[in-house]
Amino acid sequence: RTVRVWSGDDGTLLQQLEGHRDVVSALTLADGVVFGGSLDATIRVWSTRTWEHVETLVGHASGIYALTVVGNDVLCSASGDTIIQVWCIPTHARLRALTGHTRAVLALCAGRRNELVSGSHDKTVRVWCPTTGTQLRLLAGHASNVYCVAVLPDGTVF
Repeated sequence: RTVRVWSGDDGTLLQQLEGHRDVVSALTLADGVVFGGSLDATIRVWSTRTWEHVETLVGHASGIYALTVVGNDVLCSASGDTIIQVWCIPTHARLRALTGHTRAVLALCAGRRNELVSGSHDKTVRVWCPTTGTQLRLLAGHASNVYCVAVLPDGTVF
């Protein structure tokens, strides 16, 4: 429910960012803001300059499991509702929904060329173009849920 901000130098508690109604399950940073995703199905946005709450993004029907920034101005959020939402960072507007996973989306990672990689409870990894909403590749073969994904600079997907 709370994001605690600690000093990297001496471990001093700098700030507590509050407002979620359930567990905070994902965090990511963009220029001047921190995004916190929660099992309350919302994403809260706080300024890293003032620590003030800026906005609450609503667009999922279930808890948020992962957040990532793609490029400089796109935020992607993954949820138990099987959908990846794509948001414009400067305006906080929801741009589109990426659909294709059949179970909860558990992991996100920015790929090369501003692509997005997602992992799901449906045992698949998918590569997307968040700008157009197009699914570029479906990577199947896992025997169990995919809890994390990573991409090398050459585009190799884990």
